[in-house]
Amino acid sequence: MSANASEGASAPLVTLYMGEGAEAEVARRWPDEPRAELTETAPRPAGRVYLYNCLQRLGRGKALGLLQFAASFLARDGELHVVVPSFDFVVDELARGHECPAWPFLVHGPQDDEHGYFLSAWDIPSLRSYLNQVGCVVVQAKALPASMRLYGLQGEEEEAIVKYNHVVGVKYGADTE
Repeated sequence: MSANASEGASAPLVTLYMGEGAEAEVARRWPDEPRAELTETAPRPAGRVYLYNCLQRLGRGKALGLLQFAASFLARDGELHVVVPSFDFVVDELARGHECPAWPFLVHGPQDDEHGYFLSAWDIPSLRSYLNQVGCVVVQAKALPASMRLYGLQGEEEEAIVKYNHVVGVKYGADTE
């Protein structure tokens, strides 16, 4: 049973989000549900937390800390969604000898400012492991296609099809306090 359909709930629980573009993704996926940014003062408990393009910007230790923080907001049976560039996709494409013009971005980040570097790469097995470590059981894990607009040094533009790993874990046990 989803936390947003819990027995006795008079209204849907809030969906919390974090990451550039996360609010728009949450609004598109769950348009009728209340939503708020994931911060220290966000409402508890949440039925869902959606981390979009966050983990790859952190080292593994800080990523685990962010996942623990996010999971601490979840109600029992709440969902933790993690969406990151698919390192699996890059490795598979390059190993097969396929052209993958987006690989530098997917591995290293956009590098458009001092925060634009990726500090970790994520495949589905490592995401499963990290969600398990924060008390979530993975119920869905897949690489979803996405379109990415790439810009060359002279401003030329190219569209590339890439994949993003989307892993969903469900928190079992006691509600948050």
